[in-house]
Amino acid sequence: MKSNDFAYINQVADYFLSTIDEQHPKGNLSAVAQKFSINRTKVNKILITAGVIDSPLHQDIMKLKEQGYETGDIAKALGVSEATVKINLPYEKVIYNAEEKSTGAMYTEKFRKREKVFLDDVVRKPTNLEVEREAYIAQRGINKEELAAENAKWFSDLQDDTLHLMPAYTGEEGKLFKIRPDVGLIHVELNEDYSEYRDLVGLKYGNTISRDILVPLDLPLHNLHYALNQAFGFTNSHLHDFKLTEKDLNWVTDGKVANWKKLIGIVFKNPVRDEDLDFWDDDYEGGSPKKWMRSKYTGPYYTRVYEESYPYIREDIKTRLRNLPKTFRELTRRFDADPFQLNEVQPLWDILQFFPDEQMSYPEFCQDLDEAIADAGEYPPRSYQSQPIIGGFASSLCYTYDFGDNWEFTITPMPDVEYLLRDKRVTLPQVREAIRKVCILARPVLLAYDGKNLKEDVGGVTGYVDFLEALRDGGEEGKEYQDWAEGTGWDPVVTENSI
Repeated sequence: MKSNDFAYINQVADYFLSTIDEQHPKGNLSAVAQKFSINRTKVNKILITAGVIDSPLHQDIMKLKEQGYETGDIAKALGVSEATVKINLPYEKVIYNAEEKSTGAMYTEKFRKREKVFLDDVVRKPTNLEVEREAYIAQRGINKEELAAENAKWFSDLQDDTLHLMPAYTGEEGKLFKIRPDVGLIHVELNEDYSEYRDLVGLKYGNTISRDILVPLDLPLHNLHYALNQAFGFTNSHLHDFKLTEKDLNWVTDGKVANWKKLIGIVFKNPVRDEDLDFWDDDYEGGSPKKWMRSKYTGPYYTRVYEESYPYIREDIKTRLRNLPKTFRELTRRFDADPFQLNEVQPLWDILQFFPDEQMSYPEFCQDLDEAIADAGEYPPRSYQSQPIIGGFASSLCYTYDFGDNWEFTITPMPDVEYLLRDKRVTLPQVREAIRKVCILARPVLLAYDGKNLKEDVGGVTGYVDFLEALRDGGEEGKEYQDWAEGTGWDPVVTENSI
């Protein structure tokens, strides 16, 4: 292929777009490569030239290129190989103006940029939450060192508190187990059976990639999203949502649209909200992206978005949600946004049922709901933190990351750690130490894991296998994939410190 052959570039781009389907929502690179008898790297470069695909790394490379940096300098500044830089640069001889663009070239929908170019001497700026935490501590005259010491002492004084997870122990062993009452365990697994590729994806215990995470129960869903990104190797570069299972959705609404409307602002997001609210804390300005994400799931947890408060949402929907359809099926056609996305302001313990013995009946739930709404206050709210408390009811949650690659996970609250102890994946001392960290650090701790880190932008669960096979088999394609993966900061190895 000649780099200035517009017709050829357009053919490749248009064919790539024609491969979009349910299995390949972003297009099928392998099919294009086979069609034109070129490798996937060249396909990627052509599509970048055409403006059909984009990535944060490509944007960073182009920014430095426009500033006059050479390939070697760009590689050094971004911490990637020169090969990775070249792969992400368009063909320079192509003058690709608007008049000459095909459908493929016009199909340009930029990723929202999450990471900015940073050099070694750039220090990460505090996030909005970190600034607010410091202000909160200063306003109340709290000494952070004394607070940490007090938490440590409080934890060590819990001699006989065997609340939660206790079924994992018996007799004296149970009495020795010290656990803070608001610490829970969640099992998060990818909804894909990889039993045919166990060695390839690094499975030792199950048939799917999973993580077991100890969490503070006051952790909001919004903050859990960042922890899940770290736990599975993602970089917060795509959209996501949390939803109920069909069973729990039918239980909490009794299958009625009127009940769904009543739960907007508590269980469900406002379906007519400003979508920019989803990115209220997208304030990365350089430094370590992992440290930035870690700050997002470190307590205390609260949102500074006034528009997400329950009284504000109820006022907002008074005149905007009239004449609703009678069925859920019709309801989904009513809004651009999914009406069943969960309100991510809510903490885990207000959505998930961590304590099965305390499962309430539906009439009891409705009574608690009415009392919580009555206590929520009127509009305008006194505080954007004012949220009705209803108690957990869901047996599990569905978490989806990247609506293109469509990574789908199931989050299940676990009543004990017996299944991990039985398989000798953890020991009692390790569990106790992990719980101590949750209490003192005020953030989740990865207790156990099965399977390698996942990789973004490879085509989802099936493309991930192709990606790992290419790395395993080596060759030109494997080397190109390796350079690309390293250039994006991907590491297949999971450690206890991943979050």
